[in-house]
Amino acid sequence: MITFCRETRTFYLENDAVSYVFRVTEEGHLEHLWFGGKIGRDDLSYTRGVNRNSCDARLAGAFPLNHMGNELPTYGRGDYREPMVRWTTEGGDSLSELAYVSHRVIPQEKIPGLPTTFGGETLEVTMRDGVSGMEAVLSYTLFPDTAALTRTVRYHNCGDHPLTLDRAYSFSFDLPDNRLDLLTLHGAWGNERAPERTPIRHGVNAIDSKRVSSSAVTN
Repeated sequence: MITFCRETRTFYLENDAVSYVFRVTEEGHLEHLWFGGKIGRDDLSYTRGVNRNSCDARLAGAFPLNHMGNELPTYGRGDYREPMVRWTTEGGDSLSELAYVSHRVIPQEKIPGLPTTFGGETLEVTMRDGVSGMEAVLSYTLFPDTAALTRTVRYHNCGDHPLTLDRAYSFSFDLPDNRLDLLTLHGAWGNERAPERTPIRHGVNAIDSKRVSSSAVTN
């Protein structure tokens, strides 16, 4: 079930197992509030701030972009984490700010050219950058009989000038500020998938392979 509370501008995607909740902020950003066991449609302001140890996040209840769970982080507006999307104008400007425009709930549609798993209705949220004209349409589908959520995004240049799309990720997700480990599978021929566990650090934690495709070396 997909519900939108107009008073708090909060989206609730829920089934018998889980709830996925985010809201439209006063500035038009999409703030992630909850993804986990099913909860009621109560005030979830206590979940705000992915880094509650920050002094910035504790001052007067303020949560700047850098400490807010962001469904669609962009580049150059005070969020110092990795952006989900980045583009460059003809003049070399990469600053961007996608803000909420509208939303609709539709039957799940097949993604042209890609495999699609069908299950439930889809929430589409349209965001737009008022300067460049870049538009992003985020799609969320929560399956009714399992704790699985699919996400996709479509980017459109709705402005009058060409844009170079430098980065276009399909989703971004902020984890709670807990002590978490990164579990990876390293190895070699005959010794595949040896578990390696390391604490997740601040900054960029990356695992990659130079073999073009996955292999026994890095999975």
